[in-house]
Amino acid sequence: MKCLSDRLSKELVQEEIVEKNVAEYYSYGFERLYISILMYLIILVTALITGTLIPSIIFTTAFVLQRQFSGGYHCNSSLKCTVLSLLIYFMLLVLVFTKSNTLVHIMFVLSNISAVPLIICAPVVCLNNPLSDIEKHRYKCISRIITFILLLIQTITFVMNCSIICLPLSYSMITDSLLLIIALLKGGKNEKDSIKASR
Repeated sequence: MKCLSDRLSKELVQEEIVEKNVAEYYSYGFERLYISILMYLIILVTALITGTLIPSIIFTTAFVLQRQFSGGYHCNSSLKCTVLSLLIYFMLLVLVFTKSNTLVHIMFVLSNISAVPLIICAPVVCLNNPLSDIEKHRYKCISRIITFILLLIQTITFVMNCSIICLPLSYSMITDSLLLIIALLKGGKNEKDSIKASR
């Protein structure tokens, strides 16, 4: 992937489409794009083979949307990030195939508990992804809105006994919250820390 990304970046420099001093950023961007496409293709093919397309789409959409604005732990390489993301996804499949009402109840309770760190601490800012004060405030508002919407949908589907929607939503909130907590433990900063540091 890196070789392909570097080659494409060099071609862009040779064609004078981009400047040489920013070529490495383009190379990194292309690498992330290729790996993301590969990862989502693996998820799509796996979902189609296992007949779990609906919970896979629900989980992936909720997980990515929430994580985009709440922040959380990030691996130090694209490969590690992809492996971790796929492990998280494959764990969803294990939960889906368990087909236990007790599990759905447990996941529902845990996800409601997991919403607390998402509401209080998000966004968690990592060193490699700094945010301005305005962006932090905007991300916090959006993250809270997403969390409340997911909680509402999750509660409605739980009451309606619709586990095909409730379970992946619950799991997405739990994993997002865990990644956020891990980031905090590893030295990431939430909005309150940033305010204190600026005083």
